[in-house]
Amino acid sequence: MSNIRIVFALTCLMIWSVQVNVFVLGVDLDECTAGLKSCPETGSVCSDPDLSTNGTAICVCATGYTGNGTSCENINECLIDGICPGEGVQCEDTHGSFLCLCKPNYTPVNGTCVHDNDCTQPGKKCHKNADCITVNGTFNCRCKSGYTGDGKNNCTGSKLSEGIKDGDIDPLSFMTVMHDDIFNFNFITIDEVIDALNHIQLKNEWFYK
Repeated sequence: MSNIRIVFALTCLMIWSVQVNVFVLGVDLDECTAGLKSCPETGSVCSDPDLSTNGTAICVCATGYTGNGTSCENINECLIDGICPGEGVQCEDTHGSFLCLCKPNYTPVNGTCVHDNDCTQPGKKCHKNADCITVNGTFNCRCKSGYTGDGKNNCTGSKLSEGIKDGDIDPLSFMTVMHDDIFNFNFITIDEVIDALNHIQLKNEWFYK
């Protein structure tokens, strides 16, 4: 009976040793892995700093938090200047980390944030005779000089400008085309007239000799 009491006493002593020092037969247990150390505070994690010297596990603040381990506060990385570079990008703080997201009215495209009305976006196509212009985030197609229309579906040029483009302007057709454009209220710029005259001169040098 006395032997049983001795064994029981030794067993209790070993259990107490494991719980207090977590050291059995010279082997230091990892209290964190064994679940013997609890760190319930938000942002606090268990750390066993030195297993080789029978160190006692402690609570430390996890990455993205600051404090003494007993009390941990979230670090707001969004307060760091330039943490989310790029136009149309904004920082959103999360527990222990942060996210770089596109601002409202911006869409992620190839790792960047592009304005929904930006000319570079797929589907934002203008007519071949129009220029895409973004003003204050608003997408617009504007017909080039010498052309009229909505800029997106059509941009009609004057007969004079079309004739210059096709190379059909000559001294005899110049006056006819000018008459038709004026009669039909087609917009003609002074630059078009000068281009037409220069084109005629280069193409028909014999006319001026």
